[in-house]
Amino acid sequence: MGRRSCMRTMSLVVICWSLGAGLVSAQGAWGLQNRGYYEPLIAEVRAANVNVQFWGQSDEFPFMQTPGRRRIWDIGLGKELGLFGYETGNGGRAPLGPGRWGVGVWMPVSFHVVEDFKDESAPIINTDYRFSGMVKGQYGLRERLQIGGRFQFGHESTHLGDEFTLGAQKDDTFERVNVSYEYWEWGTSVEWQTDTVPSHELIVRGGGIGLLDNEKGFYSATLLFPEGGQVAASKRNYETTVGVEWKMNGLRDGGGALLGPYWPFVSLDVRHRTIYDYAKASADVDEEKQWSFNLLIGLRRADRTYLQKGIPNFYFRIYHGVNPHGQFRSERDYFMIGAGLQVPV
Repeated sequence: MGRRSCMRTMSLVVICWSLGAGLVSAQGAWGLQNRGYYEPLIAEVRAANVNVQFWGQSDEFPFMQTPGRRRIWDIGLGKELGLFGYETGNGGRAPLGPGRWGVGVWMPVSFHVVEDFKDESAPIINTDYRFSGMVKGQYGLRERLQIGGRFQFGHESTHLGDEFTLGAQKDDTFERVNVSYEYWEWGTSVEWQTDTVPSHELIVRGGGIGLLDNEKGFYSATLLFPEGGQVAASKRNYETTVGVEWKMNGLRDGGGALLGPYWPFVSLDVRHRTIYDYAKASADVDEEKQWSFNLLIGLRRADRTYLQKGIPNFYFRIYHGVNPHGQFRSERDYFMIGAGLQVPV
């Protein structure tokens, strides 16, 4: 992580707190609280949530010491820190009603790690770090129907594990690429809840991610290993995102009691990802892209109250597309299945 990135982040913190200090005393203002504007989807890749995929089977990563399919853990830890905002309803207790609106500033911080259990040393393969400044908002179109949006500037830095790197360097073709970039992201959302028994929630989203430095691209052209080596910088600088999520909130008996504590959900995150090409002839050559699908099917507690955090969702996961881990985003048609817990925080 460079000095300029750290300085930009510290400047953003100071600006946010300076603006927030004058707002939190106003009627309708809030500070350091949760709000339900544009909550991350359960399946959102690299969202600032807690994700513990304790079992996984995946395609082989390049340069592993033991060939074949992998046994992996895929762990993510993060939080969207709500700094301050303003609203005309009460977005801390329920989705905003007809004509009500709210807007706020968040600071998402997270890291994500994948570990291999097939090689003898059980190496950390890759770790991704992300932080950003984010503005999110929601507007109530009518009862049980809201639209929302978010916009953020962020930084992602990725790092290969030391044990993996030491083993990979035994291969003369191994290159260590510094995948690190600043990005901007936008998204829109439609969220609908039924008044039926059982009730259902449906969320549909669309958006995109672009780079702040188009000349540098997604990674540095100077290799970390071998020292002094060069690769062509990336050219494509924008990726489209789509998401859909459905949740059932449980069936109740005549007395209002839930008939069972867990009820199903389906969450899908889709991204048109760039396939990094470190071997292309020049930086002017376009990389190929591939639609990448992250599907989670599972169970969630139906007795949670609105915005109640810390209660895990149990899931089974299927991923297919561009490998989502750091330097390995040069690998297309990567396939992985797994099971674990996702915890809203």
